[in-house]
Amino acid sequence: MKFLDNYKYFTGTFLCFVSIFIFNLWENYPLYSTELFQDWKYIYNYHSCFNNTGIKEIDCTLILKSRFVYPEIWLKILDISYPIFENIIYLLIGTYFLITFKFFDKSLRIYHFLILFSPTSILLIQRGNNELLIFLLIFIFMRLFNSKKFRLLSIFPFILSGLLKIFPFCLFVIYFIHDIKKINHIKIIILIISLIPFIFFS
Repeated sequence: MKFLDNYKYFTGTFLCFVSIFIFNLWENYPLYSTELFQDWKYIYNYHSCFNNTGIKEIDCTLILKSRFVYPEIWLKILDISYPIFENIIYLLIGTYFLITFKFFDKSLRIYHFLILFSPTSILLIQRGNNELLIFLLIFIFMRLFNSKKFRLLSIFPFILSGLLKIFPFCLFVIYFIHDIKKINHIKIIILIISLIPFIFFS
Protein backbone atom coordinates (compact mmCIF):
# COMPACT_ATOMS: atom_id res chain seq x y z
CA MET A 1 0.00 0.00 0.00
CA LYS A 2 1.89 3.02 -1.22
CA PHE A 3 0.74 6.26 0.38
CA LEU A 4 0.17 8.18 -2.86
CA ASP A 5 -1.94 5.34 -4.23
CA ASN A 6 -3.88 4.88 -1.01
CA TYR A 7 -4.12 8.36 0.50
CA LYS A 8 -7.93 8.15 0.69
CA TYR A 9 -7.72 4.85 2.57
CA PHE A 10 -4.93 6.23 4.76
CA THR A 11 -6.88 9.39 5.66
CA GLY A 12 -10.20 7.62 6.19
CA THR A 13 -8.67 4.86 8.30
CA PHE A 14 -6.71 7.34 10.41
CA LEU A 15 -9.85 9.40 11.12
CA CYS A 16 -11.77 6.26 12.10
CA PHE A 17 -8.90 5.11 14.27
CA VAL A 18 -8.68 8.44 16.11
CA SER A 19 -12.46 8.65 16.47
CA ILE A 20 -12.49 5.41 18.45
CA PHE A 21 -10.63 7.17 21.25
CA ILE A 22 -12.03 10.69 20.89
CA PHE A 23 -15.61 9.47 21.19
CA ASN A 24 -14.83 6.57 23.58
CA LEU A 25 -15.97 3.98 21.05
CA TRP A 26 -13.33 1.67 22.52
CA GLU A 27 -15.81 1.02 25.33
CA ASN A 28 -17.67 -1.25 22.88
CA TYR A 29 -14.64 -3.53 22.65
CA PRO A 30 -14.20 -6.48 25.04
CA LEU A 31 -11.44 -4.74 26.99
CA TYR A 32 -10.63 -5.27 30.65
CA SER A 33 -9.33 -1.74 31.21
CA THR A 34 -11.75 1.09 31.97
CA GLU A 35 -9.40 4.08 31.92
CA LEU A 36 -7.85 5.63 28.83
CA PHE A 37 -4.02 5.50 28.74
CA GLN A 38 -3.90 3.80 32.13
CA ASP A 39 -0.37 2.38 31.78
CA TRP A 40 1.15 5.61 30.50
CA LYS A 41 -0.57 7.66 33.22
CA TYR A 42 0.71 5.25 35.87
CA ILE A 43 4.32 6.04 34.95
CA TYR A 44 3.60 9.77 34.95
CA ASN A 45 1.62 9.69 38.20
CA TYR A 46 4.21 7.55 40.00
CA HIS A 47 6.93 10.04 39.10
CA SER A 48 4.70 12.94 40.19
CA CYS A 49 3.93 11.32 43.54
CA PHE A 50 7.48 10.15 44.16
CA ASN A 51 8.86 13.65 43.55
CA ASN A 52 5.81 15.50 44.91
CA THR A 53 5.51 17.55 41.73
CA GLY A 54 2.45 18.47 39.68
CA ILE A 55 0.19 16.17 41.68
CA LYS A 56 -3.36 16.18 40.36
CA GLU A 57 -6.39 14.44 41.81
CA ILE A 58 -4.59 11.14 42.31
CA ASP A 59 -4.16 8.91 45.34
CA CYS A 60 -0.41 8.96 45.89
CA THR A 61 -0.75 6.73 48.94
CA LEU A 62 -2.18 3.97 46.78
CA ILE A 63 0.34 4.51 43.96
CA LEU A 64 3.43 4.53 46.21
CA LYS A 65 2.17 1.56 48.21
CA SER A 66 3.89 -0.76 45.75
CA ARG A 67 7.25 -0.60 44.04
CA PHE A 68 7.46 0.86 40.55
CA VAL A 69 6.61 -2.04 38.25
CA TYR A 70 8.83 -0.99 35.33
CA PRO A 71 12.62 -0.56 35.10
CA GLU A 72 13.71 2.65 36.81
CA ILE A 73 15.07 4.03 33.55
CA TRP A 74 11.47 5.13 32.88
CA LEU A 75 11.70 7.47 35.85
CA LYS A 76 15.02 8.77 34.53
CA ILE A 77 13.34 9.54 31.22
CA LEU A 78 10.63 11.39 33.11
CA ASP A 79 13.27 13.46 34.90
CA ILE A 80 14.27 14.74 31.47
CA SER A 81 10.88 14.97 29.76
CA TYR A 82 8.62 16.04 32.65
CA PRO A 83 5.95 17.39 32.33
CA ILE A 84 5.52 16.84 28.56
CA PHE A 85 5.94 13.08 29.04
CA GLU A 86 2.20 12.71 29.61
CA ASN A 87 1.49 13.96 26.06
CA ILE A 88 4.19 11.91 24.32
CA ILE A 89 1.69 9.06 24.12
CA TYR A 90 -0.14 10.88 21.31
CA LEU A 91 3.04 11.01 19.25
CA LEU A 92 3.61 7.30 19.84
CA ILE A 93 0.06 6.47 18.77
CA GLY A 94 0.51 8.40 15.53
CA THR A 95 3.83 6.65 14.94
CA TYR A 96 2.22 3.28 15.64
CA PHE A 97 -0.37 3.96 12.94
CA LEU A 98 2.35 4.91 10.42
CA ILE A 99 4.40 1.82 11.24
CA THR A 100 1.44 -0.51 10.73
CA PHE A 101 0.73 1.20 7.41
CA LYS A 102 4.37 0.76 6.39
CA PHE A 103 4.46 -2.84 7.58
CA PHE A 104 1.50 -3.76 5.36
CA ASP A 105 2.61 -1.66 2.37
CA LYS A 106 2.84 -4.78 0.21
CA SER A 107 -0.36 -6.39 1.49
CA LEU A 108 -4.04 -5.94 0.83
CA ARG A 109 -5.79 -3.12 2.70
CA ILE A 110 -8.09 -5.54 4.48
CA TYR A 111 -5.17 -7.12 6.37
CA HIS A 112 -4.02 -3.74 7.66
CA PHE A 113 -7.58 -2.78 8.59
CA LEU A 114 -8.24 -6.00 10.52
CA ILE A 115 -4.98 -5.75 12.46
CA LEU A 116 -5.34 -2.03 13.21
CA PHE A 117 -8.90 -2.36 14.54
CA SER A 118 -8.45 -5.72 16.25
CA PRO A 119 -9.14 -5.90 20.03
CA THR A 120 -5.43 -6.45 20.69
CA SER A 121 -4.43 -3.32 18.80
CA ILE A 122 -7.17 -1.21 20.38
CA LEU A 123 -6.21 -2.48 23.85
CA LEU A 124 -2.60 -1.52 23.19
CA ILE A 125 -3.64 2.06 22.44
CA GLN A 126 -6.44 2.29 25.00
CA ARG A 127 -4.10 1.39 27.84
CA GLY A 128 -1.35 3.62 26.50
CA ASN A 129 0.92 0.61 26.87
CA ASN A 130 4.61 1.45 26.99
CA GLU A 131 5.18 -1.30 24.42
CA LEU A 132 4.29 1.43 21.91
CA LEU A 133 7.73 2.92 22.51
CA ILE A 134 9.35 -0.52 22.53
CA PHE A 135 7.80 -1.41 19.17
CA LEU A 136 9.00 1.89 17.72
CA LEU A 137 12.55 1.18 18.89
CA ILE A 138 12.40 -2.36 17.50
CA PHE A 139 11.16 -0.99 14.18
CA ILE A 140 14.09 1.46 14.08
CA PHE A 141 16.43 -1.36 15.08
CA MET A 142 15.29 -3.55 12.19
CA ARG A 143 15.47 -0.71 9.67
CA LEU A 144 19.05 0.08 10.69
CA PHE A 145 20.04 -3.57 10.89
CA ASN A 146 18.82 -4.22 7.35
CA SER A 147 20.99 -1.36 6.12
CA LYS A 148 24.62 -2.39 5.68
CA LYS A 149 25.70 1.24 5.90
CA PHE A 150 24.00 1.91 9.25
CA ARG A 151 23.97 -1.56 10.79
CA LEU A 152 26.30 -0.60 13.61
CA LEU A 153 23.86 2.14 14.68
CA SER A 154 21.21 -0.50 15.30
CA ILE A 155 23.00 -1.18 18.57
CA PHE A 156 21.50 1.97 20.13
CA PRO A 157 17.76 1.30 19.71
CA PHE A 158 18.52 -2.32 20.59
CA ILE A 159 20.11 -1.34 23.91
CA LEU A 160 17.49 1.27 24.80
CA SER A 161 14.56 -1.05 24.09
CA GLY A 162 16.17 -3.73 26.25
CA LEU A 163 16.70 -1.33 29.13
CA LEU A 164 13.08 -0.18 28.98
CA LYS A 165 11.83 -3.77 29.01
CA ILE A 166 14.03 -6.82 29.20
CA PHE A 167 12.39 -8.93 26.47
CA PRO A 168 13.88 -7.03 23.46
CA PHE A 169 17.32 -8.31 24.44
CA CYS A 170 16.41 -11.59 22.80
CA LEU A 171 16.91 -9.70 19.52
CA PHE A 172 20.66 -10.08 19.94
CA VAL A 173 20.17 -13.52 18.38
CA ILE A 174 19.46 -11.77 15.08
CA TYR A 175 23.02 -10.46 14.95
CA PHE A 176 24.38 -14.00 15.20
CA ILE A 177 21.89 -15.70 12.90
CA HIS A 178 22.71 -13.17 10.19
CA ASP A 179 25.78 -14.42 8.37
CA ILE A 180 26.19 -17.07 11.04
CA LYS A 181 29.61 -18.25 9.86
CA LYS A 182 31.14 -14.83 10.38
CA ILE A 183 32.11 -13.48 13.80
CA ASN A 184 32.89 -9.78 13.64
CA HIS A 185 33.32 -6.88 16.06
CA ILE A 186 29.61 -5.98 15.92
CA LYS A 187 28.60 -9.42 17.15
CA ILE A 188 31.16 -9.32 19.95
CA ILE A 189 29.99 -5.86 21.06
CA ILE A 190 26.35 -6.96 21.00
CA LEU A 191 27.12 -10.07 23.04
CA ILE A 192 28.91 -8.04 25.73
CA ILE A 193 26.19 -5.38 25.85
CA SER A 194 23.46 -8.02 26.04
CA LEU A 195 25.05 -9.54 29.14
CA ILE A 196 25.21 -6.24 31.05
CA PRO A 197 21.47 -6.00 31.93
CA PHE A 198 21.43 -9.58 33.19
CA ILE A 199 24.37 -8.79 35.46
CA PHE A 200 22.80 -5.49 36.53
CA PHE A 201 19.36 -6.93 37.36
CA SER A 202 20.61 -10.14 38.94
